[in-house]
Amino acid sequence: MSTKTICPGQDTRFWHPEDIFDSRCANCGSIIEFFKDEASQKCKKCGTRVQNPRLNMGCAQWCEHAKDCLGYDPKTESADSSGAENVGYDMSLADKIIDSVKMKFGEKSEQYKKIRTVHERVEKILSEKFGRPRIVIPASLLLTAGGNKIETIELSKDILKNAGMDNAALSDVIEIIEKFHNGERLNSDEFEIVVESNRLTEPVNIQHSF
Repeated sequence: MSTKTICPGQDTRFWHPEDIFDSRCANCGSIIEFFKDEASQKCKKCGTRVQNPRLNMGCAQWCEHAKDCLGYDPKTESADSSGAENVGYDMSLADKIIDSVKMKFGEKSEQYKKIRTVHERVEKILSEKFGRPRIVIPASLLLTAGGNKIETIELSKDILKNAGMDNAALSDVIEIIEKFHNGERLNSDEFEIVVESNRLTEPVNIQHSF
């Protein structure tokens, strides 16, 4: 009787503590546990499918036996397109924003690199502090996406409307962005988290000493 051999790259016995981590649903704020090689998880509370913000496929990205390990081949298909669970797939708001920035500026652009960094940072902050994810995450990701105030606000409105954000939430996000660019402080937990998530990443000409 033969036994299946699992390569070290996918064998959890060789993983490190940071390879299993928590992230937040951008839609409702619930905690979701991720393994490093899971492309996405469906939120148990609201049903939104959330992409893994720190996806690491390891050797599966090039190994010819990847399909045997993962059940799909990451070189040719995504985990979300490979199974029946994909029915009713709903990309999270954060993923829609990140994809929009990627499409507009390119994968190698500074805007895209920054938004990925901010996404990881704001997820960590939200695991430790209270704030409405549906407001905090979009505002953090788009805070300086357009460079100056006018371009950032117009870009943010366009992206968030296309992502299906309701007018009330959109207004809250834009207020945070506008106050930041005006150098004004907004007395809210959401504003403080947005500023913290972007600290030292915004252009020098619009840094503020909040």
